[in-house]
Amino acid sequence: MDQLDKAIADLQRKIERWTRQAEEGRIELAALEKAAKLRPNGVRRPPDAETDGDTAFFVQPAPISDDGRRPGRPTGAISDAWQEVLCILWIAGGTYSYTQIHETARDQGKMDVKEVANTRDRVRGFVASGLMSGTPETGFTVTEVAADRFQWKGTKDSAPLDDFADGAGKVEGL
Repeated sequence: MDQLDKAIADLQRKIERWTRQAEEGRIELAALEKAAKLRPNGVRRPPDAETDGDTAFFVQPAPISDDGRRPGRPTGAISDAWQEVLCILWIAGGTYSYTQIHETARDQGKMDVKEVANTRDRVRGFVASGLMSGTPETGFTVTEVAADRFQWKGTKDSAPLDDFADGAGKVEGL
């Protein structure tokens, strides 16, 4: 057997190996496709020709908006409980430390605010969105932006505290 015969035999072995690898790849692909059809998430695929009448569960991916974000709470949206806290602080006026804001939030009893650090993160978000202004050194105030956005405008005496269950009685001690 000369060099040319040896090269031919080597190439034939490589082709046989590649053929086996391709067949193994097709088997693995078929297994993954079947597993994908069986993946549950509570949404049933309607039977169609593609699934041969199979109504296996499938995952419906969350739609992505034009700006690349998934759906959820809009940027800057805050819960009713935090709106109440901000309203109380706005009516009371003045500036507040992280601790005072934390105590007001905790006293409302409508949310689980365990750590001052959690309140600190919230306040930073409120400052970034314009709902509050200030610094840790000078204290924080609720802005007119928040009053406009949540419709607390008018006189502070007639602010919509009746919309909140506990009213203004929680402001004392600030």
